[in-house]
Amino acid sequence: MVFFLYRPTDKALRLPLQDVYKIGGIGTVPVGRVETGVLKPGMVVTFAPVNLTTEVKSVEMHHEALTEAVPGDNVGFNVKNVSVKELRRGYVAGDSKANPPKGAADFSAQVIVLNHPGQISNGYCPVLDCHTAHIACKFQEIKEKCDRRTGKTTEENPKVNEALIFVKLSYLLQVSFDSETNQFVFLSAGHQVWRCCYRHPCSHKAHVCRGFH
Repeated sequence: MVFFLYRPTDKALRLPLQDVYKIGGIGTVPVGRVETGVLKPGMVVTFAPVNLTTEVKSVEMHHEALTEAVPGDNVGFNVKNVSVKELRRGYVAGDSKANPPKGAADFSAQVIVLNHPGQISNGYCPVLDCHTAHIACKFQEIKEKCDRRTGKTTEENPKVNEALIFVKLSYLLQVSFDSETNQFVFLSAGHQVWRCCYRHPCSHKAHVCRGFH
């Protein structure tokens, strides 16, 4: 039996930046892994959450030029008229003409406690790791307790280990809401304590720019 790896090329382009380099004779080169969609030379991309739009001049993987990069490819791509100081790790690139990424100030998520010694309550402030972004946040409101298997609500306003939580971010964060990779973790004192699944954004602010590293 042969198994084929599913690559979500039919979804909107999402490429979280791992780093950004300035290469002599070439210019600014962001690098990262394509999560969904396809990246091609000549494409006009938007970087969230700064809402910066520019053209992709070339795409390379392992020093070889590509006509397109698909999900799973770790690539570097040269962009026009963008300084290396304007981009940073954690930003996300997407096609400006097809569902470009947007910044989120807050969102709701279903979370499961993996390892935490104390009680979690409203106002708890962990660190969120999503793709390459690393950002402080606050549990604004613990809304309901959910059944682990069915996801159905079993208790309102609980103090439990598994719940639907409204999360307020200290700075804008880009999350690829429409992809199949909507999972992330919360860290406390450097340890993973929550495994989470994104539910829905509560507000978008695509044109507001603040750093979050």
